[in-house]
Amino acid sequence: MKVQPKHMTAYVELEITDYKKFEQLVEDWSITEQGCSGTLMFEWYISDCKTKATLIETFADEEAQAVHMENIETYGETFMACTNPQKFTYLGAVTDVVKERVAAFGFTYQVMQGGFRKLPKAAWIQSSSATFDLKLRS
Repeated sequence: MKVQPKHMTAYVELEITDYKKFEQLVEDWSITEQGCSGTLMFEWYISDCKTKATLIETFADEEAQAVHMENIETYGETFMACTNPQKFTYLGAVTDVVKERVAAFGFTYQVMQGGFRKLPKAAWIQSSSATFDLKLRS
């Protein structure tokens, strides 16, 4: 019997329409999500030309995803003002309740077929440029 993890990961591909606003949004929203115990991962990736980005966010369970949806109430307007979302994908154990919550976004869904995740013990630190860097512990 295959055991499915309870976590779910959203993968969002974006066009950046206002980089200055986007940069501030990333900083503010990341700080908020970092304070949410059920948000296991909240990472923004950006192209060299600063016109495309990917947001990857992992939630421990349905309740953690609900807290994230409350944060969208805070940051959603700014998010839409500085980006043009292109593709929404949810991976993993996405419940019908979560699917209902995000129905307006047009997500596609994929279930886990197999594999694993090994992440190093790490600490997030805030750098002088107000972005987050990964520093490995030895």
